[in-house]
Amino acid sequence: LVSCGSKPGDVTRISGEVSDSSVTEVNVRISQVIDTTIKVTDGKFSVDTPAFTDKIGNVLFLSEGQIIKYGYFIPDGTQITVYEDGEELKVKSSADYICGALAAYRESLAAIYEAEGENMAAELESLWFETIKANPANALAVLVISDSMYDLAPEKMLEMISHVQEPIRSERFVTSREGEAKAQL
Repeated sequence: LVSCGSKPGDVTRISGEVSDSSVTEVNVRISQVIDTTIKVTDGKFSVDTPAFTDKIGNVLFLSEGQIIKYGYFIPDGTQITVYEDGEELKVKSSADYICGALAAYRESLAAIYEAEGENMAAELESLWFETIKANPANALAVLVISDSMYDLAPEKMLEMISHVQEPIRSERFVTSREGEAKAQL
């Protein structure tokens, strides 16, 4: 899927090509870090951001100020390439560090929802726990807690949070979910 190449660093370079000529700008957002809009030039864009493995960023393709497509990434200190896959934006990292895990999680989640099988709840819970255990100290853990917070019983939420490590463990969102789950017991 994604080849391992460069070593993660202090800067994440996000670049890509835009096939839709109506997309004239790309907005890159990382909560409490950056919110910048850049022009698309000759169908291409590029921007550097600080590396933060404990945050999730958004890439938004804009046409006349309106969001046309969007995708998620973890600014993991690698080269991130944004590409269009039909109606979706996808990202890949030059070093399948964390960004690759985000893409794999999103694809697995979509497949479970599309299948709508009778074991969907169990499949989701399994995916959430596997992902948390594999990513206990980066922003993907926060995303999983967010995705699962209305579907897990309080004791399961607490069990999942018990796998989360610093710096994510002390994030306000995580501690809030933990407090809510404890209050429901």
